[in-house]
Amino acid sequence: MTPTRRVLTGRISDADLTEPKLFRKQNPDYRKRHKKAHPEVDLKASIKYLTRLSEQLDLSVPEAQYAFLAWTKTIRKIHGNQCAVCGSTHKINSHHIFYKRHYPLLSLNKNNGIPLCSIHHMELHSLNS
Repeated sequence: MTPTRRVLTGRISDADLTEPKLFRKQNPDYRKRHKKAHPEVDLKASIKYLTRLSEQLDLSVPEAQYAFLAWTKTIRKIHGNQCAVCGSTHKINSHHIFYKRHYPLLSLNKNNGIPLCSIHHMELHSLNS
């Protein structure tokens, strides 16, 4: 029996809160639509996250932004700007092996990253959620 996809009405039921993985599976584009409809919420969360991370790294927010951009470019350059899984050169993302939220002091270490195409990057994060 295959699960049926529910149409979002803007309300989240109690069942959705108790079964978040099922909700995400049945509504795969929910986050994307929510970010598009409420960009101010996403911006606020991003600023809060970056501020917390920059405090842990003893950097200002602009310095942290620049450092992460440099880290991303370094990871891609080291590995030839290719996905570590499939070798694709299309839409390459730099992935932290040890997540920034768990190991903030390793977040700028060049040995803590691998380049992944957007498909494999999303697959990897969906395995961990």
